Amino acid sequence: MPPLDREWRFGRCDEPWQVARPDKWRALTSSYDASSLESDDSAVKPAGRCAFCLTVHFWLNFTLLFLVLWLLVFSTGVMIQSAAAANDGNSIQPPGQIYTISTNGTELDMHLYCFGPTAGKTVVFEHGGGANSMTLLGLAQELVATREVRACVYDRLGYGFTPSLYTGVDALPHSGVLLSLLLDKAGEAGPFVCVGHSAGAGACLFFAHANKAVVGVAMLDGYPDVIRAGSLRPGQEPSGRVLGATQGLGVAAGAPGLGRGAIGNPGGHFVPGDRRGTVIALYAQTRFWLAQYWDVKADLDLPEERQLYRLLGGSKDAQGLVHYGGTLAGVAVLVVPAAHTTTPTACESEENRGSFCCGHAINSTVCRNQRADAVLYGEQAKLYA
Repeated sequence: MPPLDREWRFGRCDEPWQVARPDKWRALTSSYDASSLESDDSAVKPAGRCAFCLTVHFWLNFTLLFLVLWLLVFSTGVMIQSAAAANDGNSIQPPGQIYTISTNGTELDMHLYCFGPTAGKTVVFEHGGGANSMTLLGLAQELVATREVRACVYDRLGYGFTPSLYTGVDALPHSGVLLSLLLDKAGEAGPFVCVGHSAGAGACLFFAHANKAVVGVAMLDGYPDVIRAGSLRPGQEPSGRVLGATQGLGVAAGAPGLGRGAIGNPGGHFVPGDRRGTVIALYAQTRFWLAQYWDVKADLDLPEERQLYRLLGGSKDAQGLVHYGGTLAGVAVLVVPAAHTTTPTACESEENRGSFCCGHAINSTVCRNQRADAVLYGEQAKLYA
């Protein structure tokens, strides 16, 4: 495009333009002074001092260039991700086995690893949302070594070493039913104690609902009745925006492997240390993002009568807190809340003086929400007893 004026400025053009060749160029304004057209081939000149307006041609070229570059980066990332995922599959072997279970006419392949003495109770570990069985393997190994109990770790649909994905609330039962089928297929009879971290706490309660052999549930910083997969804050209803964001991240970061190595790194103190690389590799799988998408979608699609608290006979108050009133009788429930989750930041404490929510941001929306949410989490934790 011929040069316009050396004093280009981005902004809005409020004055008319003179166009020397209207058949080829036209300014992005509703009017131009046709009577003052020059006879030479000079291009577009401002009638007065006018801000530079980007033409349609520029935006079309810019958009086309952006799409080409994005497709180049995306396709290159997909190829690298495919090769890396194939290498992970060949080099990382899951502990335990992949079992095939059948439900509602659908066959599912799921990973389960059980070890330890066979007499007595079996402790089953449910990993948190977006995590996998390796994150709780160290705790399971410690429990077997010190308490001489049997332990099982497994991966819910799409996570970790489990290749099968969830396909919707109408096609498959909830995770508690699937876990029961998986344990039965592996010959694990119980009685069971389920230990769930974060979102895994809700999975443990679903398991208790589905399997009468469950005698105890330990909830590690998990409050499934006030915070759900599709909610941003406790007490809120699931939102389609969360689903859209999860889907967008899955496409933008999951398929090309942009999160490989940056997401899911457990740090140098992770136990067992020889599984640290495995955890990182499992987080890098595209399936990891798909599994989170299906978790959120299942939460949005689940009808009210099939919500966890309804299945277990609880009732919800105006704050969104769930009261069970003894309906969990027969299952011992232990809640182990994290102090930073259920306790508002104590700004009067010397060690917290420099924290984000005790400085200039103390009255920000984020910090006000943190204090309010901590109270809700703490109140719900008490209601499981």
